[in-house]
Amino acid sequence: MALILCISCTNHITVSGNGVNPSTSDLKSRNNDSAEILVRFKPGTKTATINAIQKKLGLVTVRTLNVPDLYLMKITDETSVEVIIKNLNKYDEVLYAEPDRKYRINAK
Repeated sequence: MALILCISCTNHITVSGNGVNPSTSDLKSRNNDSAEILVRFKPGTKTATINAIQKKLGLVTVRTLNVPDLYLMKITDETSVEVIIKNLNKYDEVLYAEPDRKYRINAK
C-alpha cells in the first residue's frame, strides 16, 4: 500500500496563480471554445461600472471568485472569446481578462 501511495505522489501537477500549468504533459485542455471568461477588475471598481461594461459587451456574471475583484462571466451572444477579451482589455478598470479553460488529468 505504501508503494502505491509513493507512486501516486510522484504524479503531480503544478498550479499557477491563474490555474493549472498547461505545459504539464498529463493535462488535456477541454472546452477551449467555452463562452466563459475570467475578468479581474482593479480594486475599488464600482458595481455600476462593472454592470455597464457587462451590458455593453453582452456579458453576465456566472459567479464571483475568492480572489478579490475576480469574476467568471459568460458571453450571451455569438461574439468570440477573443473579441470580448480584446474589448475588455481596453477598459482601464480591467486588470486582465482571459478564457476560462478547464483542464483534466487523463486516466492511464
